[in-house]
Amino acid sequence: MSGMGGSHEGGPTLGVDDVRAALGEELFATVARRCLEATEGIGGRALRRTLGEDAVDRVAGMACARALGQKLSEAVPGATVDQDAEAWAAAVREAAGRG
Repeated sequence: MSGMGGSHEGGPTLGVDDVRAALGEELFATVARRCLEATEGIGGRALRRTLGEDAVDRVAGMACARALGQKLSEAVPGATVDQDAEAWAAAVREAAGRG
């Protein structure tokens, strides 16, 4: 998985492991499961049919990254969350007990 990815002009870039550590496992897992449930509800079947079996995990992972990144940047001005789709998809799968 990813770690502290460095920084850009304003703040650090946080990887999925950094975000998980900052939030704590329980909160991180709750957010990840909710992103996965929402993605499944919106169109999981269509995503799988069109983009493949792992599409739901990837979309949910990136939704999770975006949502958490917005909140973390409020707490740490200039912080961003990396966009490693594979790492975020794996974190979502793990949170859902499928990883």
